[in-house]
Amino acid sequence: MIVVILIFFSIILFKVLREKIVLKKYIGLVLIGLILNLAFSSFAFAQDSETRATQKIKIRVAEIGTRGKVVEVKFKDKTKIKGYITEIKEDSFVLVSKKNGASTDISYDKVKNIQPILATSRKVGLAVATGLLAFGIIGAIVSLRSLK
Repeated sequence: MIVVILIFFSIILFKVLREKIVLKKYIGLVLIGLILNLAFSSFAFAQDSETRATQKIKIRVAEIGTRGKVVEVKFKDKTKIKGYITEIKEDSFVLVSKKNGASTDISYDKVKNIQPILATSRKVGLAVATGLLAFGIIGAIVSLRSLK
C-alpha cells in the first residue's frame, strides 16, 4: 500500500512540476490517502492480533493434550474453571470440571489463558528438593571455608 502511495505522490509531483498545478490540493489528497491507509491497516492489525491470540491458545491446548492433567482455564470475561481436557476439536475443546464432573465445550476465542496446575504432591516435592539443594550448597560453602 505504501508503494502505491509513493508512486501516486511521484506522479503528482511530476504533474506539478510540469503543469504548475496548485500543490496544496494534491498534498491534501495524499494526506487523506495516508490517513485512510492508517485507519484500515490498524483495523486489520487488531483482527490479526486476535487471531494470533486464538492460535496461541489452540497450540497450548494441543501441547497439554488429553493426558488427564488438571488445567485452569481463564476466560476473557475473567471467570475461571479447573478441570481435565477430554477432547480437542478444530474450533473448541471439551473440559470436564474438577468440582462436579460437568462437561463444557469451550471455544478457543473465549479463552484468555490456559495452564496446567501442579498437583499438591509435586509442589511439596519441589519445595523439599529446593530446600535440600539449598542446604547442600550452604553445607558445601561452610565445609570449604573451614578447610582454609
